[in-house]
Amino acid sequence: MVVPQATCDTMATVHNKPGSGIRLILEDGRILTPANATTTTSGKGEVNLEISGFPVKEGQQIIMGYVPADRTKSSKKIDVNCIVGVAEKGAF
Repeated sequence: MVVPQATCDTMATVHNKPGSGIRLILEDGRILTPANATTTTSGKGEVNLEISGFPVKEGQQIIMGYVPADRTKSSKKIDVNCIVGVAEKGAF
């Protein structure tokens, strides 16, 4: 079950699973799927990831707020309603 967040205070790591799209891995190990995410490939073959129009990268840590994308209790799809990019894992 997805617990709604009213503030931008949830840390997650971006993971792009080919064929399945973007997944967000939370600090507690839960995996959520943003309903408002897109994955595109440029003419040069570069994969571009966006969540709510915010560009993200594989392995990037973000701070976000979210609400359930629908009211189905078993759904793990979320709508990200705020997002802040922190860093790419291992960038420091």
